[in-house]
Amino acid sequence: MSEREPIVHPRQGQKKSEKKVTLSGAKKAAILLLLLGSIISSFLVGQNQLGPSQEASQQRYDMDLVAAENGTAQMTPPASQEDTPSPLLSGATAQTWDEPVARVAYMLSITNCAPKFTAALYDAVAVWKHGIELHSFPRSKYAADFFVVMHPSLQKSKCSTVVTHSSSVVNVNRSRGAIGGTLQGQPSWLISTVADLNMTLLLKPFPILPDEIKNGTFLQRDIDKDGCCGHKELMKLYAYTMTNYTLAIHLDMDTLVTSPLDELFDAIHFPHTHPVGQAARQRLEDEKLIAPTHKGRRPLADVPDIAAFYTRDYNMLQPGFAKRVGMQGGFLLVRPNQTTYDELLDIVRSGDYTRGYGMKNGWRGSGFGGHIWGSLTIQGLLGYFFWTPERNTQNIELHRCKFNQISDNPRRSTFHRKVPRGTPYPEANMTFRDADCRDGRDNCDDVQCQTWPIEDTRLVHYTACKTPWTCPGLQYNATWSMVGCRAMHRAWFLVRQSLQKEMLSRYREAIGHTDSNDRDGVEIIVRNNSGTHNPELQFGYCNEKGPKGYITMFDHQLDLSVGFSIHAGMGKKSSRNVSSSLEK
Repeated sequence: MSEREPIVHPRQGQKKSEKKVTLSGAKKAAILLLLLGSIISSFLVGQNQLGPSQEASQQRYDMDLVAAENGTAQMTPPASQEDTPSPLLSGATAQTWDEPVARVAYMLSITNCAPKFTAALYDAVAVWKHGIELHSFPRSKYAADFFVVMHPSLQKSKCSTVVTHSSSVVNVNRSRGAIGGTLQGQPSWLISTVADLNMTLLLKPFPILPDEIKNGTFLQRDIDKDGCCGHKELMKLYAYTMTNYTLAIHLDMDTLVTSPLDELFDAIHFPHTHPVGQAARQRLEDEKLIAPTHKGRRPLADVPDIAAFYTRDYNMLQPGFAKRVGMQGGFLLVRPNQTTYDELLDIVRSGDYTRGYGMKNGWRGSGFGGHIWGSLTIQGLLGYFFWTPERNTQNIELHRCKFNQISDNPRRSTFHRKVPRGTPYPEANMTFRDADCRDGRDNCDDVQCQTWPIEDTRLVHYTACKTPWTCPGLQYNATWSMVGCRAMHRAWFLVRQSLQKEMLSRYREAIGHTDSNDRDGVEIIVRNNSGTHNPELQFGYCNEKGPKGYITMFDHQLDLSVGFSIHAGMGKKSSRNVSSSLEK
């Protein structure tokens, strides 16, 4: 971001009359970081095998989970167990750091705030953020700052309120409060201590409007119909404008960080001549973190400045286009560069996109055309941009089972050439079988993401696997519900459980009450985990299959089934985190 666009940081402008709270739980937070990483690694390692022993393994997992997470699945754990660590966590060796090397700008963009979208928005963003925090400083060398990009028209929307000052949606005069307990008479600062996300809101115009594209071109006419969001999806390019940072990463809201991303951050932050930069590049090579399909024109050790890391979307690839694969838009890690941002917008403004599916169609006749989902926006544009000879060396495609993992089948199947419905499990008794590799290679077993162990994954993306807050069925009879997806869903609900436990700690710290048998605090925070749908995966946070079965962290009296309630007088509050420059 440029100096002419200052940012209002969390809580800036808050009324002086509000009570300020300084929490003293730093040690607890550091321990929690260590424990959760070990939990995810230890508990989920065995979830990539199907067979007769899975039932028993599942039962052992549930028992261990209760011990490790202090019995939160039972709502009010016995006081004697609450601070007793799980035997599985002894000997955890996760490294911690005394000082961060740098700060990373973590970004998500919101282009739609319809009621259906906001139904579980708080939970989705809160878990997204908490997953990042658990794998940032001190467990990582890099600290995290959080930004949400929205159009100015959404400034007063429910979405804006949720991500910046969530307690504003709570009517503290109700007899029943936001998170399930009795909050009548509790001051607003207490609720905000527990619930606020405090993310920085960047109000930005859409980078390109259709009428700014060359008149009469196919791109101008059709960009608004393409992909998920038309020209609005180009908001993700604002990651390139965060020039006060050396690292900016845009993640879709349906992603979850499951391990520190330091090997990527080191490779961008440190020059290739620096020992840390050299070691990071070597690790990327040695641990095969780079995609086997990446065709860099120079050895990674000789690349002076890595510009971006990304993955490509083979899951959406149609037959015959293995050499022209779109970028997967859920993950983009860049070295911010205003010149790159401007160059990308110039390409779009030129309208230089030829309609069609051939190798001479698409962006500048490159072949990155209509076979790509979202070809007119992020997926096609960056797929082409990173492919060009002058950009290929500095923009590195990563292994898609380890980063931005969607648990897809690398092969097509006899079920349908376009649908990755094949399964590697013969006992599933399918009537179809795996066929050719989607990436055009003869053997693609090195990207068998459906069975990839989650402990070897840094970032997961709930696309093929469906989002956890929609409570999918997760039976074994479809690709999206295979065992890889089951491990991914378990990881998300584990992070949610960790977050609610941290909320309980914040609440008790704020009121100066640390009694582990404090039932009022337990009822306010540790709640809503008595659901009966797939409890071994969803930890009691789903009552039935489908979005209506999801049990939100906030009380249902806030009408979360149709979106957050915003109460009268909210416009007078000044504690939202908003970019002070509203570009028109």
